[in-house]
Amino acid sequence: MTLNMKFPGALTLIMTAIHLFGAVPEQVMADAVKDYYMSALNVPAEDLQMRFVHFPDTRRLPDADYSVTVEERGLFPGLGHQTLRILVWEKGRILKKYTLSVDVSVYMDVLVTSQAARRNSPLNADNTEMRRLLLNRQAGRVFTDLSEADGMHFARSVQAGQLILDSYLKAPADVYYGDEVEIRLNNGVLTLTAEGRVLQEARIGDEVAVQMQVSGKRMTGTLIENGLVEINM
Repeated sequence: MTLNMKFPGALTLIMTAIHLFGAVPEQVMADAVKDYYMSALNVPAEDLQMRFVHFPDTRRLPDADYSVTVEERGLFPGLGHQTLRILVWEKGRILKKYTLSVDVSVYMDVLVTSQAARRNSPLNADNTEMRRLLLNRQAGRVFTDLSEADGMHFARSVQAGQLILDSYLKAPADVYYGDEVEIRLNNGVLTLTAEGRVLQEARIGDEVAVQMQVSGKRMTGTLIENGLVEINM
């Protein structure tokens, strides 16, 4: 489970099972928003912190039997300052739409570094731990289980105790800068081999810059397999 959970379709509706007559009380709208976030993030009410900034004026609604829903477009119910759409339903049809502003934070158990980690080092159980944090306006995807990121490598150096975002990680490369490789030069008639080193990290199938060990010449080829670069001339 990750904090940027995907929902089926672009439209999410959470129905609150309350029927009203006339204006919709602010508490009913607040409860609908709370139910929405509890369901979308799969967290209990005590883990949510909400500060309502603006409630719509619903006093012009005619007397009728209403139900209230919250609609949010997108893949993920955002944190921080959010503008949500409140839908008022009557007999299966949308009677009125309102906008509501709220500031949302949530306590969640998320993956953090337990010790400093260097760039290109693997992420694993030895350098991470789960920690309960209050999240608000985080700048990327977070992880709520080690299995979601286990085996990834750090794309940058990070300090101990840092919240791990997806932008800090990358899939492990097959070769890294400075790794020694065999370079196979092929002109369609002859094939020659030479020793060299790669000048960038790459994965199998990537184009990669290499430097010949003897001549120092730099060329670009394709990483065919781990330790082998092919250059077609």
